[in-house]
Amino acid sequence: MQKELKELKEKVITVDFLTSYSESVSAYLKYCQQVSSDAYNFFNKINQQNPKQAFVAGHLLMKFQNGVNSIPVGDWLRTVQDIKDSGATTNRQLARSFSQIQNDGDKQKEFQRLLFSEVLIKYSSNILILAEAFKNFSHFQGSVEFSNEAQNIFGKHIPEIINKAKSIGLELKYVSLFESWEKYIGQVEDNGGERSIAYKDITNLEKGSIAEIVSFGVKTPPGDDTKTIIILA
Repeated sequence: MQKELKELKEKVITVDFLTSYSESVSAYLKYCQQVSSDAYNFFNKINQQNPKQAFVAGHLLMKFQNGVNSIPVGDWLRTVQDIKDSGATTNRQLARSFSQIQNDGDKQKEFQRLLFSEVLIKYSSNILILAEAFKNFSHFQGSVEFSNEAQNIFGKHIPEIINKAKSIGLELKYVSLFESWEKYIGQVEDNGGERSIAYKDITNLEKGSIAEIVSFGVKTPPGDDTKTIIILA
């Protein structure tokens, strides 16, 4: 029993100083998952009623899924939920990182650094790109009925994503699709690439408008400060 207790102590680390922050991160990640769930439900509804229009929604979701497949969202969500509920974790990566750090404040900084680098930056960018695309579904030749529904649902999600991200220290450099890039001078950068499949057939865009968002720029406590990458019409 003593041996088992010793092994358990080696696996479990107490991090009760991270409970409050973990609660905020958990709430944010769960909200982002709800946004993606709404997008899939919206696609399923279109697919049942108008399969032709589901083509574009499907490609938007494929782009999103390809962007998040390699992000260990589930693993980190379990970690922050464990910390929120018990003040402890069995996350080996955290255990290794914290073994070299004595101060709780520095441990929290390392915790944030890992979260931002492994999950929060890329996942937040992909979620916001998805929500922004569905909010502007009318530009993808969607019917008035579906476009209005999407604008209503995802138009509400976007400010929530941005505000909830701020609560965990993540500033997303939001820009609106199909608006002039000049409105966002200083925070955007054109990568000069070609538009992805779902965006290629969008016509009647004014020259210099944002035809697609590749990734949203961020500013974080660990020191990240990047521009939003776009493709211009």
